Amino acid sequence: MVIKMGCHKPKTLCETLFGPKNYLEELITDLCAAAYKEEWETVDGRVKEISLYNSEKVFKKLQERALFVLTDGNQRDLAYTIVAELDVKSLSKASRTELNKAVRDGVKDPWIYARFRASIAAVKYEFYIEYGKNEQKMIVSTLGYIVETEPDLAELAKTYLSKLA
Repeated sequence: MVIKMGCHKPKTLCETLFGPKNYLEELITDLCAAAYKEEWETVDGRVKEISLYNSEKVFKKLQERALFVLTDGNQRDLAYTIVAELDVKSLSKASRTELNKAVRDGVKDPWIYARFRASIAAVKYEFYIEYGKNEQKMIVSTLGYIVETEPDLAELAKTYLSKLA
């Protein structure tokens, strides 16, 4: 069912339900604010909403906001958390290449949680196959560290470690 809104033809589920307002921008702003305040329950509760949007648009928004390179580790953590929600197969070849580069850089991030989320993306999208041995070891090391030190994240880390075996 499509709800007509004047001359605007809805393109996404969110537009169909809520109109043409830029809810993606609002969602990313809300997620950034929650990450800045370290309100991880809010981030975890809302990040799945990203899947309602076109992955290409989401990735471009992450790039526009420079979330992969900000000095705040929590914002980089958020960027890689969002990346794990994307439908990478729907990305253009150029965007997929750019995403692979961002994830590859993230695997070496000094902030353990950003590195953890980037490692998940590297495994989930099989980017790690193209990485060198040192980067692959870093992914295993990061996931192993999380298993040992973070009870709330241990199961998730184990899931991705098992995919590397």
